[in-house]
Amino acid sequence: ANDVRTLSQVITPIFFVLMGSAADVKVLPKIFPLAMAFIAVAVLTKWIGGALGATIGGLKGKESAIVGVNMIPRGEVGLIFASYGLAFNIIGAELYLALITMAIGTTLITPPLIRLLYARGSSG
Repeated sequence: ANDVRTLSQVITPIFFVLMGSAADVKVLPKIFPLAMAFIAVAVLTKWIGGALGATIGGLKGKESAIVGVNMIPRGEVGLIFASYGLAFNIIGAELYLALITMAIGTTLITPPLIRLLYARGSSG
């Protein structure tokens, strides 16, 4: 188990550096509105879909919301598909950067949302 953990600690940063190195950050101001729209849609659809699935599975209220929030990150798989799209000229540099931004944004927004849900449940 420690060998796998050590291997992932080495490979994971390399993976993210390679994905990011293909991004042209000069177009960020141009794609910023699109990236924010992607993040908003990604957060809402994963949160609602995850919470709905948890509710159907028997969870209630806050527990369903927490499951939904934990579904929000769209990291590795989305980045892999985006990199293939860029490599095969299916998508351009602008859309690639928007997808990279969405993956980073959804990953970063999840922990604060989880803390907010737990804090809200403990105070009331």
